Amino acid sequence: MRRLTLNLALVLMVAAAGCGGGGEPQTSPLERGGINAMDLLQTLNARTTRVLGTITGPGAAEAALPDLEAISSSYDDLADAAKGLSPEGRERLAAECARILPGLRDNATRLAAMRGGEVIAPVLREITDKVAALQ
Repeated sequence: MRRLTLNLALVLMVAAAGCGGGGEPQTSPLERGGINAMDLLQTLNARTTRVLGTITGPGAAEAALPDLEAISSSYDDLADAAKGLSPEGRERLAAECARILPGLRDNATRLAAMRGGEVIAPVLREITDKVAALQ
């Protein structure tokens, strides 16, 4: 019994020594400089989808333009972050971009073709081009 208690104590000490000790913190292959590229991509895609959902006519297109321009600018930040990702991180990000791009292009085409859509067509093209470049 005493031997079992000593072995259990030794196992617990070894486990505790490995938890939270020194060493380098583990980061995701999708992180660079505290930015998680996948999280940023998903946030930008959700923001884009939300803004596009508000566009119902020329007035709404005009109102959405500043938001879409800000989103386009944020895709530049994502592209900068992606440059420093590991090969695995870049591959995973590219796969996610490939997954979201068809829906983004469909929405951009549909909205650009509607009455008043010519106002947002250039920024929608920028956004889809930026996502495509991340593939």
